[in-house]
Amino acid sequence: MLVTTITQSIRSVLFTLIPAGIITFIAWAIAGSTYASTTDPFRGAVWIFLGAHEIPFNLKLPPSGTPGWLTYLPLGAIALPIFGIASGVKRVSYQGAEGAKWLFAFFYIVILELLALAASNEQVSIRWYWILAFAAPIVFLVTFLADTPFKFSAPLIYLTKIWALLLGGASLLTGISLMINFKTVHQLTTVLQPGFIGGILFFALTLLYLPNFLIATLSYFVGTVS
Repeated sequence: MLVTTITQSIRSVLFTLIPAGIITFIAWAIAGSTYASTTDPFRGAVWIFLGAHEIPFNLKLPPSGTPGWLTYLPLGAIALPIFGIASGVKRVSYQGAEGAKWLFAFFYIVILELLALAASNEQVSIRWYWILAFAAPIVFLVTFLADTPFKFSAPLIYLTKIWALLLGGASLLTGISLMINFKTVHQLTTVLQPGFIGGILFFALTLLYLPNFLIATLSYFVGTVS
């Protein structure tokens, strides 16, 4: 059971880490840099992987080296780790004994800690306790829900419908705002000049940040009304 659980944990990690690696290798190969190192795409892939779990980064970027935190991470990116964890939990529960899924979750978090340790440097670092604070609840919640029969009660159905209406209204307002400020958005893409591959990656990043935009729009108008 132990070997099976560890294997499934590694597979679930690779489910998100491999796409992140492909993205960073393409970006690294196209962009190029005078000071580039072959370890950069590997470290970048791990950063994307950890960021998909909503884990904050401690930054000390040159030239100022002023410390700060990157906490505004794309909520849409969490979908890929959720699918990977849920798939691993179902396989472990089918092949292993009762309680194997919790062992799977434990090893998954251990792998997160090891990757964070390996990818940290002086400029970008990840604190081990932030993984326990942000990633661990997500991992254990998905582990519980993936293999547990769950029925929506009437209050939960109404709450889901209310949230759907609110987010639908927020998406409509966001679309109207983009149309009104289309010139500003066009100027932003012109200044960035991402190129063909960069444009695709920029579009994908925008889609991943879409839930953040909707929640921010909803928060803005709810705060304005209240």
